Amino acid sequence: MKDGIARIGKVMDHALEKFAASILETRKGYNQTVFIYTASGDDSVPCKGDKVIILKVDGTGNFVGAGVLNESQGALPGEKIFYGREADGKITSKLSMLNNGDVKLEADGDYAANIKKDANVKIKGDITIDAEGDITKTGGGKYTIKAKEITLTGETSIILSTIGSAGWCPNGVPHCLMTAAPHGGSAIGITGLKGQ
Repeated sequence: MKDGIARIGKVMDHALEKFAASILETRKGYNQTVFIYTASGDDSVPCKGDKVIILKVDGTGNFVGAGVLNESQGALPGEKIFYGREADGKITSKLSMLNNGDVKLEADGDYAANIKKDANVKIKGDITIDAEGDITKTGGGKYTIKAKEITLTGETSIILSTIGSAGWCPNGVPHCLMTAAPHGGSAIGITGLKGQ
């Protein structure tokens, strides 16, 4: 690359307003502010210390950032890896679309999916959820589970409980104290069932 047409600068800081702009040190002691041009729909700002290639855009000495030199995360031919970083460059989340068809999501923090309409998930294989915390459903609607076999296990207990109408029970208890069967309505209540 001929000097004056293209250069490589090191990111020193950012000046963010409507567009992503970075302050680059293009030679020792000389900083330039350039807009960072990325692929359509890509909102990403390089971290301090990243290398950015800048191109001259007119005869007045203006430059734009046309690309960032990224350290490979191990992507093989045909794969795509997106990753988020702290300001110092430490990777905190990663989404990998692998060439064997797998999609892998890794995150140091929380994962949130906010869907305004229905979500339809079809899985040919198994789903395994290994959660150290609670799994909670909130809001309206219902769960419908269809399977040849459903196994519920718990280290301390399994509690399934929905209160139906008391029906004919004279003392108003919604479930039989011996069998836990509902006394009325279409509810089921099972409490204190020990896991295996």
